Amino acid sequence: MAHDISRNELVSSLQTFSGYLEDLDRIGFDAAATKLRLVVNYARHERAVHALWEILVAELPTATFLEGVREELRPPSDPMLALAHVHHLLVQVKGGFKLNLREVLTRSELSEGGGGLDARWTRFVTLAVTPYRERIDQIVEWLRARDPQARIETHEELTLALAAVLGGERPPSAPRPVPSDADAQLDLRLAELEGRKHHPDPARLAELRRDLEPHGLADRVPRPEQAPEQAPEQAPEQAPEQAPKLGADAEVDPGPDPAAELASAWVEIESARAALAAQRASLEAEMRDFEAKKRDFEALSSEPA
Repeated sequence: MAHDISRNELVSSLQTFSGYLEDLDRIGFDAAATKLRLVVNYARHERAVHALWEILVAELPTATFLEGVREELRPPSDPMLALAHVHHLLVQVKGGFKLNLREVLTRSELSEGGGGLDARWTRFVTLAVTPYRERIDQIVEWLRARDPQARIETHEELTLALAAVLGGERPPSAPRPVPSDADAQLDLRLAELEGRKHHPDPARLAELRRDLEPHGLADRVPRPEQAPEQAPEQAPEQAPEQAPKLGADAEVDPGPDPAAELASAWVEIESARAALAAQRASLEAEMRDFEAKKRDFEALSSEPA
């Protein structure tokens, strides 16, 4: 078992992550996309926080989350599943592919009290982000009570911290719904696109592999070591000045991956299309209101004095 960091390093990483989460409570809707990007990117690339997210994804696969969030935006009562639920919620609304932030904010769970997008964003933070951040802070407090310089294995330490913080709050496990075939096919397509990259994301592939396990499709997810092969070197007889031979450890830049760029462009187009649809619906509602007022005015104008 690898003791990869000190406990103090883990505490520092989680405190930084908590600070990013707290920033979400200080902004309005216009700045939400930027701040969400900071939160998610930090958690993906900071290995200590990423270890926590790996534990949560194992607890609640992405496809299972997407199946449930269609019916209920609120986090479940089980505290571990609630943490995993918010993790997925932040990732998905940041990406804007399977969940669009503007559409999420129009859900009925956030409509009580009325108001515009800023008010709904505040309710979203109160509903999901604040309880999540408070749990992170509780984990930090548990870690700080132990030897700060001890070398630890991140997954093991976080598993112990979660068990200690959640305590006896977890109810008996209930059977979880199997993701739909449509979601499985979409995840399989995403896995294929990820696998075509010259530098696939191992964590992303692992997450998709777990999501596809209930469907027996996990073996079709490429593994990181199956990355596309580099182009062969020039033949030895080629003159060095024409095509210098690279060293064995030299890294060849394969250039942009067309499949990855196409997938990224498709995501952006879908997000823009969803935003345009929301704008169109708003304009149509305003036109209907205008027409109603116009008819009322014409009716009043036609009445005899």
